Amino acid sequence: MGDEVLHLLRCVGKGDVFPVLIDLPSAIEIGLVSFGVADWTVRIFFDVGAFDYVDRAISPNGQAIEFGERPENSPDNALQLESSSLYAAMVNAFESATQQQL
Repeated sequence: MGDEVLHLLRCVGKGDVFPVLIDLPSAIEIGLVSFGVADWTVRIFFDVGAFDYVDRAISPNGQAIEFGERPENSPDNALQLESSSLYAAMVNAFESATQQQL
């Protein structure tokens, strides 16, 4: 399922899908923020208001996968190693989604 999340993050970076904040804006201050992305729910850890890592993803059929604090197999880490520009675009999309909702 990690490969599916990596594919989803690539799509966000390419602008094919857009994250939508589904938590209250105050969640950004707490750190763990959930977004709807296509039919998935992706929870991101924000550190001082900035994207840090993908913490969890829930597939459309309800399967959840926990990534925790940037393990080597995390999809965002894999994307960063694969393409720094695509990673930067993906991070920007998630951070922009938080700003649009404030």
